[in-house]
Amino acid sequence: MYPIDTALEKKLTESLHLYYDSLGSADLKSLRSVMEDESYFTLLEMMSFKHVFHEPSFKSSLEAMQRDALALKKVEDVVSLDLKKRVQDSEIKILRLEPRVLTESHFTTPKMTN
Repeated sequence: MYPIDTALEKKLTESLHLYYDSLGSADLKSLRSVMEDESYFTLLEMMSFKHVFHEPSFKSSLEAMQRDALALKKVEDVVSLDLKKRVQDSEIKILRLEPRVLTESHFTTPKMTN
């Protein structure tokens, strides 16, 4: 393995964290800042492809997004909404707490059997 300069390693680590934080918060502007255009458009295509099946006219937006700002905005809005839904769907909501009585058996070590 080749040695990596400490400053470069720090920059790469920061970029990686920004990438995942941006995905998690649906911040496509920040996400695009750490990606090459080709990779960004590929990511948008991948994350929005399912919408072509639900809305066939969306395919034209996907095809035009690299040369048409309005098409890009439409695709980014769809992807951003999907990412926000993922975050909401993965949130854990505590509905109620129930007291639990601990007994001595919770604190003893089980015996080994031969």
